Amino acid sequence: MSETVDLRHEWVLNAHFNFDRLQAIFAEHPDLLDQAYYWSPTDPETAIQAAAHMGNRTIVEWLLAQGAPLSLPTAAMLGRRDDVARLLQAAPAAVHQPGVHQIGVFYHAVLSGDPIIAEMLIVAGSSEDRSFALHAAVSKGHEEMVKWLLEHGANDRNIPNYQGKTPLEVGGRGERTRGNRRTPSGLNLIHQIAR
Repeated sequence: MSETVDLRHEWVLNAHFNFDRLQAIFAEHPDLLDQAYYWSPTDPETAIQAAAHMGNRTIVEWLLAQGAPLSLPTAAMLGRRDDVARLLQAAPAAVHQPGVHQIGVFYHAVLSGDPIIAEMLIVAGSSEDRSFALHAAVSKGHEEMVKWLLEHGANDRNIPNYQGKTPLEVGGRGERTRGNRRTPSGLNLIHQIAR
């Protein structure tokens, strides 16, 4: 790899999860803001796309403040209802276009935890697999969204993610902390809501 490709790789990789390193890279290389790293010839990824599909609001908001463009998947992940409506009105077919790594807009909406955005996408014609989206809701501990998905066609609780884990396995066992509240893990969350 060339030095430029290596730097793009580090930039995009850190945009998934490492805010401190991302800021340090940006301080020296602000031109990377909209630069994509190509995981394959057909799978380019920018920093904002990386943070958005991970549901990393802190990094996404920071990248937007630096001037990164707001796309439909990113607006959906952030729970920005007005922006989602505006972007859908401007480009109705965008609801069917998968984002980076073929991750759809609906999955991004589920990361937000906002069932109203999920409804907006369905009304706009989204036909994405609701069962797969359980992974996003469970991983973020979005109880209301898990309940909504189960009530709206997320019937396969055994659908694997890219790691081969089911939604039941994503959160592990026991509880974990989310901010100032304790949230049931994936296994407990689905069992609790699906009773």
